[in-house]
Formats: sequence, C-alpha cells, structure tokens
Amino acid sequence: MIAEKRVELEIIALFDRRRYLTIHQISRLLNKSYPHIHKKVNEMLDEGVLRRTIIGNSHLCFLDLTNEKAVILLTLNELKKKKKLGITAEKQILELREKTVLHSMIYSDKKLVAVVERKPESVSTRIKLLTTSEIRKEFPKEYVVLYGYERFFEIMGQLQREKEVLVNE
Repeated sequence: MIAEKRVELEIIALFDRRRYLTIHQISRLLNKSYPHIHKKVNEMLDEGVLRRTIIGNSHLCFLDLTNEKAVILLTLNELKKKKKLGITAEKQILELREKTVLHSMIYSDKKLVAVVERKPESVSTRIKLLTTSEIRKEFPKEYVVLYGYERFFEIMGQLQREKEVLVNE
C-alpha cells in the first residue's frame, strides 16, 4: 500500500517539469516496468487524477488540476520539495497577510513570489508581488509552493480550463 502511494507521488513529481507524458515515458523516467506503470497510470486515470489524449497508439497523460486527489498529491510533492530546500517564509507571509489577501507564496528563480488579490502600497521585504491575473501572464516554469497550496493549484486549474477552452474553440 505504501509502495503504491509512493509510485503515485513519483508519477506526480514527473509532471513538475513536463505538461504531457506518455505511459512509456513515465516508466522509462521512473526506471520501472511498463506493465506496472501502465496499471498504476490507468488507476490514476480512473480516479480522475490524470487525463489523457490519445495520439496514434500513445496515451498522452496530463494532470487534472480540478481533481481533489490530484491537488492533494501535488501538495504532498510540494511539501517534500519545500522540506528538501529548507525554505521558510513565515515572517513575509505574516506581513503580507496583514496588508492584503495572500493567495499563495512560491519560491521561484531564487526569489519569493506572492500571489495576491491586490498589491499593497508598501511591503518592507523584497518579494515579487503578482495578482492572480498577472500570474496568468508570468507563470513560472519551476517553483516550490510555500503557502496556500490548495489556492495555488486552484488558480493553476483555472488556467488549465482556460487553455482547454481556447484549444476547443
């Protein structure tokens, strides 16, 4: 049981740097047998954690950011990355929460980035402030979520849905 959950987290972690992966790519990147990964990916597809697009004989898989279990697994992955880096931003989080609605705090490109409802007039710390509409334009490629995991992945889910609407139009 624990080993199966670890495999799920390993699969989720692969989507940190890639938006789409085939089952073959997942098995190769994890250095695990194709039948084992195929079974696990199909379970995750059935649960709605992953979605797929079929191209020829390949199943191109991607995260469904509107799925609750996907958000939980992503959060666990972010907590693991945060612990590994040893980053904390408690003082900055408290300061921002006093001045505005703080949706999330991420660490990207060796900088703290705060996703806020509106930018406060003055912030004493050196934090890059982005509103929810600005993060749509400046979404970081690599990041670690430090605060507001669920809200961050909710914003990402909204971005995913917006892109799907544009593709389908």
